[in-house]
Amino acid sequence: MSWAQESETTFLDMPRGSGSAAYSEAVARRGLTTDIDYVDQTDQNFLSDGEVVRRTEPRSLPIGGSGNGFGVFLVVAVIALLLFLFLKFGAGGTLLRADPKEGKPRRKRAEGWGLRAEDAPAGDILSQIRAMTDRREALILLLRHCLLQAAQETDTNFARADTERDALRRLPDRWTRFDLLKRLLQQTELVHYGGREIDDTAYEASLQDGARILTGGRAVG
Repeated sequence: MSWAQESETTFLDMPRGSGSAAYSEAVARRGLTTDIDYVDQTDQNFLSDGEVVRRTEPRSLPIGGSGNGFGVFLVVAVIALLLFLFLKFGAGGTLLRADPKEGKPRRKRAEGWGLRAEDAPAGDILSQIRAMTDRREALILLLRHCLLQAAQETDTNFARADTERDALRRLPDRWTRFDLLKRLLQQTELVHYGGREIDDTAYEASLQDGARILTGGRAVG
């Protein structure tokens, strides 16, 4: 087969077993001539002496079906998202929780009154109130500062539209100076909203109640 020398055919020398010898003897008895060869690869059709139509194996594409890397990027993005969700929610949210800030920020309270608990020291507040000539206005200012002091100590927030009585209801009644604050509220309501006159003794008693609330229990002369 001279054509085999010109083709791109690689022949292999394979061991001949007993089955091959028996086949050759049987063919020879029938007057036939055969030649058996083993090939590793070829581009020749031995039956028609034509070119073999090679079957091309399908090539696998990258994940996602395209060769531009978008599929790989998409898979990585999905994995990153799942990892983030697990760290934030699956692990109890502790891994990605922000570090606690040192200390607690002081917050504004009862902005509708135009006051904050940290506006001035207790002594300055009391001096300002004693200098006021209108006792009704002095008592309402003292009451509001005392309510804000209680809110600051008990970590209670007041709403913008809260009245003084609403603010008192928000405070825990187990607060140590709650009874003083309640008494000051009642006296202020009688004078400021009820129009009742207040004498020097009652007025001084209310100022002392306010001083104890603002200073943690001690009276101020």
